[in-house]
Amino acid sequence: MTGTDLFVSKPYGLLLQTDTDSACTLADIRCPVFPGGVRAGDPFSLRIKAVAWQRDGEARTAAALADNPVTPNFQLNDITLSSTLMAPDPGSTGTLLPAAHHQLLGTQTTTVAAISEVGVFTLSATPTVDGYFGKTVDGGKSALVGRFIPAYLDVAGTASLTPSCGSAFSYQGQPMGFAAGQEPSLRVSGHNRAGVVTSNYDRSDFWRLAAPAVGGYASVTAEFEVADPADPAALANRDARLTSQGTASLAVSGADSGDGAQVYRWRDEVLLYTPAILPGSADYPFQARIRQSFSAAALTDADGACYLGGMAECQPFSYDFAELPGSQVRLGRLRIGNAHGSELQALNLPLTIETWQATATGSAFVREGLDNCSAGVLGAPVLDGFSGQLTEGETTPSVEPPSAGVGQLGLTAPGAGNTGSVRVHFAGAPSPALPPTWLHYDWTGTGREAARGLATFGIYSGPTPLIFRRELYR
Repeated sequence: MTGTDLFVSKPYGLLLQTDTDSACTLADIRCPVFPGGVRAGDPFSLRIKAVAWQRDGEARTAAALADNPVTPNFQLNDITLSSTLMAPDPGSTGTLLPAAHHQLLGTQTTTVAAISEVGVFTLSATPTVDGYFGKTVDGGKSALVGRFIPAYLDVAGTASLTPSCGSAFSYQGQPMGFAAGQEPSLRVSGHNRAGVVTSNYDRSDFWRLAAPAVGGYASVTAEFEVADPADPAALANRDARLTSQGTASLAVSGADSGDGAQVYRWRDEVLLYTPAILPGSADYPFQARIRQSFSAAALTDADGACYLGGMAECQPFSYDFAELPGSQVRLGRLRIGNAHGSELQALNLPLTIETWQATATGSAFVREGLDNCSAGVLGAPVLDGFSGQLTEGETTPSVEPPSAGVGQLGLTAPGAGNTGSVRVHFAGAPSPALPPTWLHYDWTGTGREAARGLATFGIYSGPTPLIFRRELYR
């Protein structure tokens, strides 16, 4: 070439390369995780080269420009960088940083970039129009970049019990259900390194966490109460009596909603405290404080993204149930009193529902005035163990169900000559295991059992015992 006219020589395009150029060949979940532990929001190297023309019509893609000669004299500021989401679809493009690139003299300029979202992307570099000595330089487009996964998972749990005996409390041994809409639930969400939710994480198969099994339950009431110096193990023993019943069924919500989270909710399970055989101070009324826990493995997805809890390594997770409505727990029993009298008159045996309470003089079972759940589950009265001249069918029972903890069980007069005794108890509804087992008590030292009363016809009790007599002289 000869002559002195000035002219502009510009690159054919820009070659964009990352560490995933050869690894990620499919724009879907089959694209391997970005190497080196790079996750959403983490920095990675974006290498940009200005390259020369090699043949007409050559695409300005990383694959096409990979063998083009480099033009080391090229430099230009304010080249726009952008990203295009390739998978999942639909999904969020997120944010690419930096938004602009400055190409320096030399064979290559390396920019530290970061993408805020989960997924597979392509990157583009677009120089400013007429920005290079009045000429427009064509940019370039990278190969597939990714797959980016969440930097970590965040977890939140919620649940609350509800009283089983009306709105007041639940008995030890009585199954405690969960408040409406407050069954144990776990919300799991993906986050980038800056702590922002990665909304693409819950899109189709980009959600990589297997549904966790229902977490374990523990009673943490001892953490909130002062142990009895006379029985330091009482609270721990009570907490060890927490059990669950039923088989939990899992419902999953929020899948593919684009908010980066899914919610796991477990139903069809109840909790209860196994009743104490011999009550102590730990059996005074207490608030049920429950903690549900999940292992670190249960909160680690197939790519290794996991719950960190502010730590560097995967962590287990636990949360405490809300106390509203919650449930207080009481140790109760049903007591059936004895009665005796003439075979010519009806007998009434007292029924009393009691709970274990701290009293001014120590501890005792006292009438439970707040019980409003037992009357309907006692079942029908049963007579057995007839003795003397009294036989089946000569007296019939009736019940005045307990109200505010007090009721009575009545027996009709058997008639002249039908003297003797009969045992009285409840058959229970719906099975003979009732009246509800939470109202059983260790009456004979052989374990918890249903209450029984004894009705005796044909004896006279005699005068009321004399406690005190004083003679007055005038």
